[in-house]
Amino acid sequence: MVELKQNILYVTRRGLYLHHEKEALKVKDHAETVLSVPMHHLEGVTLFGVSTLTPSLLSKCLQRGVFVSYLSERGRFLGRLEGAKSGNVLVRLDQVRKSFDSNERVRLSRMIVAGKIKN
Repeated sequence: MVELKQNILYVTRRGLYLHHEKEALKVKDHAETVLSVPMHHLEGVTLFGVSTLTPSLLSKCLQRGVFVSYLSERGRFLGRLEGAKSGNVLVRLDQVRKSFDSNERVRLSRMIVAGKIKN
């Protein structure tokens, strides 16, 4: 069975073949296309058991921020692939450095409390 719920594609039937064609994810059972979903509608793909997802589809999913989860046929979580999150690494490093500086922590705490009082 193949089901789309809240922008997540659930593939519960074994032996299906998932690939992308133009801007759509296609699910095939042998030569027959069972489902076609525009990529921009997807947030994730969850595979139960053994189905094939092409490397090019996996790459497309990761580039577009569509996660791919793998579960056993009984639903046990095996793993999840997810593309890189946006954000500046230098900003994150600066935030970590500042978290070790007690003066910076006090300054930030005061700003948060002042903002809470103002609101």
